[in-house]
Formats: sequence, structure tokens, C-alpha cells
Amino acid sequence: MSTQLIGLAVLALTVGLIVLALQLNHRRARTVGESSDPDTRRLLVDLRHARDRQWRSEAAAPERRRDELVQFQLQSLRQ
Repeated sequence: MSTQLIGLAVLALTVGLIVLALQLNHRRARTVGESSDPDTRRLLVDLRHARDRQWRSEAAAPERRRDELVQFQLQSLRQ
């Protein structure tokens, strides 16, 4: 009987925590990214794409510098 009561208490506690989490999630303030304004969402997507392009170009920069250095060394050897 006591194990059934413990199981019932654990179940009630679990359900209570789930209900509390759902209520808190519903009440929380929405961020700009969750805004329903299409212009705001479009702006955020554009900013994200610009950041990604910048990251890719910065990641490729050391390779370009290395290639330029190799080309310069080859030109120096030819002269």
C-alpha cells in the first residue's frame, strides 16, 4: 500500500511540475525573433545571412593569404 502511495505522490508531483512549466512558458515574454511582424523576421534573417557570409569569408582569408604568399615566393624564385 505504501509503494502505491509513493507512486501516486511521484505521479502527482510530476504532473504538477509539467503544468507549472507549461504555465511559465506561456507567460514568458516573447523575444524579437518570435515576433509575428514579418518585417522584423525578414530583417533578422538578413542579418543572420550577412553574419554567415562574413564568417565564411573570414574563414577563407588565411587560405587566401597562404596562396598569395606561395605565389609571391614563386615569383621571387623566378626572378
